[in-house]
Amino acid sequence: MIFLSASPELAPNIGMTETREYRAKEFKWDGLKLRLKSGRLLATVEPDSKYEGMFRVRLPNGHLSDMANITWAKDAAIHLALANLNRPASHTEAVLARSNGVLTPIPGHAGSS
Repeated sequence: MIFLSASPELAPNIGMTETREYRAKEFKWDGLKLRLKSGRLLATVEPDSKYEGMFRVRLPNGHLSDMANITWAKDAAIHLALANLNRPASHTEAVLARSNGVLTPIPGHAGSS
C-alpha cells in the first residue's frame, strides 16, 4: 500500500511524496532468520544462552528482545520488523500515542501544542 505525505523539500514540484507500507506477507523465514523477500535481513530468532527452549529476537542494530517461546519469538520478530519498516520518517509523525482509540500528540514532544 502506498501513502502520500506532504514533503515539499523532498518533492518541490509536486509537494507530495510516496511512503511505502510494508506487510508481513512480504517477509519470508530462512530458518530462524526473518527476511524481506528481496533478501534483506530484518530479524533473527536465536536460542537464549541460559534457558533451554526459550528464544530472543535480535534486530540488525544489535538490540535483543526479552525471552519467549519459539512461536511468540517469531511473532515478535514480525511485529518488530513491521514497526521498524513502517516507522514514520519524521519525528513529529512518530510521536503519537493512542488515547481512547484516537491518535493524539504526546504533550511536550515535537508536534504537540
